[in-house]
Amino acid sequence: MTHDEHDSHDASGEQHAEAYCSSCNQSFAPEVERCPNDGARLIKFAASRDPLIGRVLDGRFEVREPLGRGGMGTVYRAIQLSVDREVAIKVVHPKLADDRQAAKRFLREARLASRLNQPSVVQVIDFGQTDDGVLYLVMELLRGRTLAKEQAGQRLALKRVLAIGGQLCDALEAAHAQGIVHRDLKPGNIVVLDDPPGRDLIKVLDFGLAKSLIADTSQV
Repeated sequence: MTHDEHDSHDASGEQHAEAYCSSCNQSFAPEVERCPNDGARLIKFAASRDPLIGRVLDGRFEVREPLGRGGMGTVYRAIQLSVDREVAIKVVHPKLADDRQAAKRFLREARLASRLNQPSVVQVIDFGQTDDGVLYLVMELLRGRTLAKEQAGQRLALKRVLAIGGQLCDALEAAHAQGIVHRDLKPGNIVVLDDPPGRDLIKVLDFGLAKSLIADTSQV
C-alpha cells in the first residue's frame, strides 16, 4: 500500500470515509479529489457508523469505541455507569445472533467463564441479552499486549518463560477444577499486562471453545 492509499476499515470492520478510483481500483483519503495515478475524478463513499457506539446496554454499560473483532463478534471499550468503571464488552455478531447454535455457544462461554475466579484469568463481570436481542459479555478491560506480539521475532528469556508458564499453569488448573478445558490456548489468547511494569503478569482470554467436563442437563 502506498502512502496515498487509504485503509477503509478499522479493526472492528467499521468502514471509514474514502475516495475510490474505479479505473485503478484503489482507495485514497476522503479529501483527495482526483486519482494520483490516472487523474480520474474519485468517487466518494461516506463513513458508516457502528450503531452500538454511544448506546447504553440494559441501562448499565455505555459503549464507547471498538477494540477489536473476532470470529463471533466485536469487543468494545465501555463504561459501567453504576461505578464509572471502564470495561470491555464482547458483542456477538448480529448475523450470528440469529443463529440459535451460535447464540447457545456464546451463552455457554459466558456461563463457563463466569465460574472462574483466578488472578490469571480475565474476569467476567456480567453477561446477558438486551430487549432487542443483542447478546453481550462484560469483562475487565485489560491494558497490555498479546503474548504473540510479545514474542514476535524474538526469543523470551528463560526467566520470563518460567514466570509466564507458571501463571498459565495456575490459570488452567483453576479452570480444570471447574471442569473446563480451554481448547483454544495460544499466544494470541494470552495477554501480558502493562502494569506493573517488568512483572510479566498475564491474563488468559477467550474460553469460547471451552467444553465443560461436568454433565450439563441445561437446555443452553
